[in-house]
Amino acid sequence: MSGRKNPKHSKFMTDNNPKAQQVSIDGVIYNTISEATEILKISRSAIKYRLNNKTDKFKNWFKIK
Repeated sequence: MSGRKNPKHSKFMTDNNPKAQQVSIDGVIYNTISEATEILKISRSAIKYRLNNKTDKFKNWFKIK
């Protein structure tokens, strides 16, 4: 299994990680930023920038507390 992700382990870690933070991007809720990067095909740094940006352009991008 070298080099391949274990989907069961990834799901377990996502569900049981106290640091994992949900984010809402244009009305879609993602369990983690990593999940959003995989689905949206955007870099992690770009997503974090947009989440922290206070302009109207990214007003629908926010962290869920």
